[in-house]
Amino acid sequence: MVPPQGLKPKDRFLGITPELNHTAATQVEGFKQRIQQLCDDYNASPLGTAHHFDSRKIWQKMTGYLSDHASDQKKVFRGLETYHRECNFELLGEKAMLDGLDVDESEMEQVLDEKAEEMMRSIGGARCWTELPEEERLRLGKNLIRDAEICLGERVLERLPEEMKEDMGCYWSGCGMHKDLNAVKEGAERMSKWWEEAGKTPPIALMNKFKAGSDSEASRSERGGIKITNLIGALVKNKDPKKGQQDRFRTFSRRVGHEVHFPDTSNNRYQSNAYAAAEVLRHPQLYLDFLTFLADTKTSTPGQLNHMEENIRRGLMDKPTITEIIVLALYGEAISAPFSRLLRLSGDKNGLDFGPDYDHLKRHLKNVIDHPNLLIGPKIDSATGAVDGKPWRNIDIIQKVEQSHNDYPDLKGALRAFFQGALDKLEKFTTEFKEGSPLSKATPEQRWLAFRRPTNDLNEGALGLLRRTYRRFSNIKFGQLNARLMCK
Repeated sequence: MVPPQGLKPKDRFLGITPELNHTAATQVEGFKQRIQQLCDDYNASPLGTAHHFDSRKIWQKMTGYLSDHASDQKKVFRGLETYHRECNFELLGEKAMLDGLDVDESEMEQVLDEKAEEMMRSIGGARCWTELPEEERLRLGKNLIRDAEICLGERVLERLPEEMKEDMGCYWSGCGMHKDLNAVKEGAERMSKWWEEAGKTPPIALMNKFKAGSDSEASRSERGGIKITNLIGALVKNKDPKKGQQDRFRTFSRRVGHEVHFPDTSNNRYQSNAYAAAEVLRHPQLYLDFLTFLADTKTSTPGQLNHMEENIRRGLMDKPTITEIIVLALYGEAISAPFSRLLRLSGDKNGLDFGPDYDHLKRHLKNVIDHPNLLIGPKIDSATGAVDGKPWRNIDIIQKVEQSHNDYPDLKGALRAFFQGALDKLEKFTTEFKEGSPLSKATPEQRWLAFRRPTNDLNEGALGLLRRTYRRFSNIKFGQLNARLMCK
């Protein structure tokens, strides 16, 4: 939808606020307190003294919530949506009581009497009322007026035209990058199960040295493409600069013509495992040679690898493990990279308008499941293989698959299993766009009023900036950091 009068959406930073715990109730209360604090600060200013601002009017304008797909975040949205509706009812009821236009005096008196009776019953009767402190009676009196306003507001809303009721809608949507993250996670899990279900030899177990020394059986998470890319990341791109071999590896990797910067799997970056799989597929011998170099340069145990390094060597020489690496690389090339590009380079396209794009993504996944030759064969065309139909991001990875796919007889089965898991997860994680959902019933104008970005990158980026700032200024306070970011 084209914004009215060419208006463009603007992003405002509310600040980073620590909470005592991560429960939904605490987070909802934190949002309320933050909005109230902003209103109090404004009202204490010279401008606010002349033009008082009511925090309920901010909550009245709330049109939605963007988050990841965690259950606590959906619960936070429900709590904020409830408060949004209460503020709507309260303001409608307050206006009706002051103006007397939407309700008559007898209806107001009836509602006030009903709420007064409920309050008296809750405190134990009139005798208990007289025994209460003045502050408590004042608080109960305010709550009584608020409850009456909400009740009257609900009645006023029922009499409004349908289009005005719909304009008060509130819509939840999930971050597109979290959708992809969970699709990859489910795809990897489904692929790891497929080996046993199909009666195939699974990837070699890569257990840590403590579990390897016991009689316990390896779990699915201790083998396969995800495991081997995490292990290599821990060795050559460790999140702790005091650990790992990243400096030596960068120097060693120049033998391929340039420094290799391994994706940051150690920090759980989005799509890092798919990109890491592509990197392993691009230079498989480089990592084996680097392990040999490490063994030869050790002084305490010359010629020997430690347990993790030996696991990496074994994994890189295991065909089922390499099969999973190829599948991860193909998913990254055909799905993750192009669709992320669509999300992140969408400009000011509303995140609520991506329903057709997700439908296309799911149809493409189904098409690959039914026709795996789209990504496995002697000639792989991006026009039919990539979800956006554009040229491959890393053509050398595709050429590697074209040349070696016959060496991996289980590749098609593993690919089907992975893509089926990703498709099933996306079906669950795109319910906000499904037919019959509140969002599907919203008009283009209502979706525009509820504009949000297709990803949660702004919030995730703010937290990343917080961590970077702490490294440089370890004593900085939240208030100072928020002031710097909010006043740019």
